[in-house]
Amino acid sequence: MREREARTERERERDLPASASETRDGGRQREESNGKKIAEKRERDGRIERGNYRRWCILAGRRGIEASQQERARRRRAGERERRRRERRARERESEGRRPVGRRRGRKRSSAPPFVFSLGKWNATEPPFHWFGF
Repeated sequence: MREREARTERERERDLPASASETRDGGRQREESNGKKIAEKRERDGRIERGNYRRWCILAGRRGIEASQQERARRRRAGERERRRRERRARERESEGRRPVGRRRGRKRSSAPPFVFSLGKWNATEPPFHWFGF
């Protein structure tokens, strides 16, 4: 039993480079060994058939890692874009000289009667404005 553990340990050492910089391809080998581990696990679970699993998993490992990184980068870029857009809109609103519109602290009741246009935003309590499609 212990002998087999030692052997698997040696095989693992062989598969996994100490660091990405040690490999010429800059870490691809490590991704492949990750894929190999994934596939060995799936093979044990009986999710993939034996034999072609190694090629399958090497591809899956690499593709999975790259795809997840790309996805993460895409999400981060989208988040930054959204934030920038929001900031720019807030700045424009300030330069127009009106306070930010929004119901952050409860519902703001305007003192004006409902049919008055308050600050370029009218409140939809009076039907006539609906009829004109404002």
